[in-house]
Amino acid sequence: MAESDGMVGDAARNVEGCNATLIQAIAPLLVIGSLLLWNLVRGAYAGFGRELPDSFDLLANFSVSMSIILWFWNYSRQHHIAWVLDMGWFLLIAWIVVVPYYLLMYEGKRGLRRIGLFCLAYVVTWVAGIGLGIALRVMTAA
Repeated sequence: MAESDGMVGDAARNVEGCNATLIQAIAPLLVIGSLLLWNLVRGAYAGFGRELPDSFDLLANFSVSMSIILWFWNYSRQHHIAWVLDMGWFLLIAWIVVVPYYLLMYEGKRGLRRIGLFCLAYVVTWVAGIGLGIALRVMTAA
């Protein structure tokens, strides 16, 4: 049952579902977008022969982790997975173990498909970053 913050007219206003469909649609795109953005930036720096800023890896890992946490938060709401205390920090630190565990626990073999899609997205965005780096290196060599 959805939470309510009070009565509005004759019906209770639904707090939980206000932006649920929007988050449901955007969450996977944020994961792919964050992977793509940081791999393209990495490729652009490599293509121009410049060194990445020191804080780049921290910012890239944090943004990818936060997009995965947002996706998993949406996934856990859909599958009624109860979050333990401090689940957000636990996910931020160990999402690479926690998310596959829950996917395999709740979906079984179907969870392998989601894990495979994430791995595929990671490899494709990594190759796109390398391709951009090579293209920029070739274009600036002339």
